Amino acid sequence: MRETTPQLEATGFNVLLLDIHATPGRDLLERFKFVSTPTFLVFDASGQEVHRTATLPTLTELAAYLQAP
Repeated sequence: MRETTPQLEATGFNVLLLDIHATPGRDLLERFKFVSTPTFLVFDASGQEVHRTATLPTLTELAAYLQAP
């Protein structure tokens, strides 16, 4: 993931990498109730979760998640 972060950010995505064993990662683990790591959560501009997956999505997939109704 760290290798793709610059590419995602250059495309306009905000990327947040968290350690689930430390705050705030632990707090977000409880809030979003994911059960495996890694978990990738995709949010739209309004903050709504639009997709979650255990595998790193491609840029094409990310764009599709954000354009879906």
